[in-house]
Amino acid sequence: MDAENKTSAKNRMRADNRDEEKATGHIGNNIWNKSTIDNNITVEDLKEFNSDLKHQSGAERRAREEQKADDNDDITLNDLVDLLKNYLYLIIICAAVFLSYYPILDNDFVWDDQAFIITNENIKSLKNIPSFFIHDVEGLYRPMRTLFYSMSYALFGLKPFYYHLQAIVIHLIATILIYYILLKITDSRFISFSASLIFAIHPAHTESIAFITSSFDQIAIIFLLLSYYYYLKTSRLGKLYSMDWYYLSLSFFAIATFSSEMALTLPLIIVLYDLIFVENTYKNLKGKIRYYMPYFVILVSYLIIRFFLIGVIARYSPPDIYTYFLGIITFTKVMAVYLKVLILPTSLAIERVVPLAGSFLELAVLISIFIIMTLGAVAYYFKEKNKLVTFSIILFFITLLPVSNIIPIQRFISEAYLYLPLLSFAIIAAIIINYLLRAITEKRKALAVFIMILLVVPYTLATIKRNDVWQNEFTLWSHTVKDSPYSSKAHSNFALILQQNKKYDDALQHYLISLQLNPYREGVYFNLATLYEQIRQFDNAVKAYNNSISVNPNFADAHNNLGLLYSKLNQSELALKHLKISLVLQPSNAKFHLNLGSHYNSVNQLNLALQEFKESLKLNPNIAEAHYNIGIIYIKQNRYEDAEYEMEQALAINPKLLQARLALEDLKKVKR
Repeated sequence: MDAENKTSAKNRMRADNRDEEKATGHIGNNIWNKSTIDNNITVEDLKEFNSDLKHQSGAERRAREEQKADDNDDITLNDLVDLLKNYLYLIIICAAVFLSYYPILDNDFVWDDQAFIITNENIKSLKNIPSFFIHDVEGLYRPMRTLFYSMSYALFGLKPFYYHLQAIVIHLIATILIYYILLKITDSRFISFSASLIFAIHPAHTESIAFITSSFDQIAIIFLLLSYYYYLKTSRLGKLYSMDWYYLSLSFFAIATFSSEMALTLPLIIVLYDLIFVENTYKNLKGKIRYYMPYFVILVSYLIIRFFLIGVIARYSPPDIYTYFLGIITFTKVMAVYLKVLILPTSLAIERVVPLAGSFLELAVLISIFIIMTLGAVAYYFKEKNKLVTFSIILFFITLLPVSNIIPIQRFISEAYLYLPLLSFAIIAAIIINYLLRAITEKRKALAVFIMILLVVPYTLATIKRNDVWQNEFTLWSHTVKDSPYSSKAHSNFALILQQNKKYDDALQHYLISLQLNPYREGVYFNLATLYEQIRQFDNAVKAYNNSISVNPNFADAHNNLGLLYSKLNQSELALKHLKISLVLQPSNAKFHLNLGSHYNSVNQLNLALQEFKESLKLNPNIAEAHYNIGIIYIKQNRYEDAEYEMEQALAINPKLLQARLALEDLKKVKR
């Protein structure tokens, strides 16, 4: 560097530091302070300063640029070019998202959509919103997600098109937020755009977007990203510049936390960012602990409310200690599967079978641990050479913590869990592409287009193809049985769809395969029993219900159905026994009271039947069958006016209840 360039560089450094001094007010601490420059600067000081400047992160440079922009409102030609580039990148991202996912707009509700949306009565009235925060739903405590369900139902009803459109928009918003976050961290539009584009179209995202229930979890990710983005805007050069943005970040984090457990990782992500890009040492982090604390307070508050006040620990009973630790060890194998899915997403499946590890010394476990340690070594190697690589690798492990089986989860492995961790892969892939482009200077533009096409086109086509699997229940589970032939759940769910389509022989075959793979699933025995009832194999139905109860003695629905079956078989004592057990287990179940009343009615115990029918209506006033049955009892007791009233009430609730309409016509004939 010649003397003129050295002088120019020094002047730029002085200008940059004056800008920083204006922003922070820490003039006395700056190396270029006029009162000390002549006497205190040493050669070592200059070397250290130049080293710091050379290794400053993209976030630091962007912070200075933003500060300068605040002081100068004039729009330059470069500003206009940058703005147009941003718009161009965002247009490409939007096009990629809609091109990849527009086929799902014709898809139906599938799988858990039935429980969480279609038959979920709680979400069908906005008056129930306060209850979302004091009760769990299906063993989950995600009150904000349930609120989003309720708001969507109020807007869309049961029209799947709008839910799928909403899912696409959610994914698009998340992708755009990732672009702007990476732009702040890296100061590289190309890396930010490339990573965001890969994130937008990666086939592993299909379950998170095409599956409506899962798409609501990504709303939490949006709020997590918003919280992180505003923290980055707040924290410039390691200092807080805007408390308004800081409070906004905390607010978004609170919403995210009560939406999904995946959001609980944000405080660790923030500390990781500061440690790698800003503060560089644990010692320097101490000054920011007071800014981290509110995030951890929100996190701990959620855990206290969930575990101690609401009483929700896990969605199913935790296993014994030995199995629990084996589950933790098994998760190392799960991470290896996740890495394979990210790098080579050619064999996607919603149900994967990862056998429980037999011991720490199992070969598959050792190989998985070796892969994890290799990633750790790579992260350490790049901690100074390329901090973004280190950040991305550690980010991958942090974002998997909520699904690492520390708290037992129902689905041990799921592609939906990769929604946020996939960001790490996207960043590293973008870094590699950027490196290749910089390494080859000739025909760079053509190479850039070729590499992007080589990556983007196959991913997009694979995503579009994968979306077809989610068209409806039949396509979903027929594909899953082929993809995961050793999955008990895949076979049982496919059997249920076949049963609903009256393909009883095929359904029976898949139920039996499911139970061969896992003989401890009470729900499968229950569904098998209903199939046996439909094909009038009542002895086999009784055996299947009893097997279900053997696996889970507290399975109320199995007791109730078995009681009804015994009632049909004129085994009154056994019928009464199981019907009463079901009510002991669920005393507020209106359907169970209705069924017990029907049994009493069948054995001509009219007063007891009347009592149970009235109790069912207290619990749920909209049961047409209860009004009808009460009307029948009144007819038997010659209370015709009361009977007529009950039949009218039944028809008001369900105008298609034919037997009530016929009974009402007969009553009117008698009256005439």
